[in-house]
Amino acid sequence: MPDRRPDSSDEEMAQAWAKHYPEHRAEKVSEHVCRLICLCIDYRVIGEISGGDTATGLERVLASMRIQKKEFDDVTNTYESLV
Repeated sequence: MPDRRPDSSDEEMAQAWAKHYPEHRAEKVSEHVCRLICLCIDYRVIGEISGGDTATGLERVLASMRIQKKEFDDVTNTYESLV
């Protein structure tokens, strides 16, 4: 089983999220940072799953980055129609 301790990239993502999430609707740079973090999370969940549960994988990745699921959903739902 892979090591589940947060690494430096998780910490950097957590810090970037904490800085940019509150302004993601008002500031273009913050919007882009949050959207990129969400994409990274999606790719990481996909990469970690090998026959496992996607929801559990997402919860684990979000926890390692200290990102609340409701905030992740807020960003992904806000900008999904723009893709």
